[in-house]
Amino acid sequence: MSSASPRRAGRPKQAILTRDLIIDTAVELSKEAGAEGFSMKELAKRLGVQPPALYNHVANRHEVVNAMRGRLALSFEVDHFDDLPWYDALVPWAWAYRDAFAAHPQTIALLAILPLGDEEAVFLNYETIFSALHRQGWPVSELASAVIALESFIIGSALDVLAPEDNQAPGSLADRAPTMHAALEARKAAAKAQGATAADVTFGVGLRLLVDGMRARLRQFESD
Repeated sequence: MSSASPRRAGRPKQAILTRDLIIDTAVELSKEAGAEGFSMKELAKRLGVQPPALYNHVANRHEVVNAMRGRLALSFEVDHFDDLPWYDALVPWAWAYRDAFAAHPQTIALLAILPLGDEEAVFLNYETIFSALHRQGWPVSELASAVIALESFIIGSALDVLAPEDNQAPGSLADRAPTMHAALEARKAAAKAQGATAADVTFGVGLRLLVDGMRARLRQFESD
């Protein structure tokens, strides 16, 4: 008489599919594959499931991308906007924003051009920043433009982190562009003295110029 086959015990080796696991995997996929290689089909493949299984946890690709944006938003510290003058609070926020995007260069195209959707963490961060600036004198009429202009600089600077430090060097044409050559060499020297990269030096200078310009603009509003 043959005996019955024993039943398998224990849980499956494959991780249980959850929304958090989907978003974590999406972040990793976007880092490796970039905007062009990011798809729900490829995401499902990474997770070892069929694409329809994803839709038990997320509505569509747009929701996944917005959730990724929310994850990054949580890494931008905004609590200091409640305690510091807006122009001091913007500086560490801008650095954290740039560094987060620079660490995920392939996600920039995905995150920068899509609508924000309904990811709560993103809007709460923005509201903290907008309300702090408005509370300290920024008129609503220019508030959005000021913040978005700063964001445009930050996102562009994240790409600069990835570029070779000598990508603008005139090289053999240095004698035809002596001032430019001298300026780039001075930036390189400043970076070495600070133990930083040229991209860091550029971002620091550019950020200060923007914040100083914003302060001058606010003074103009206050004097009108």
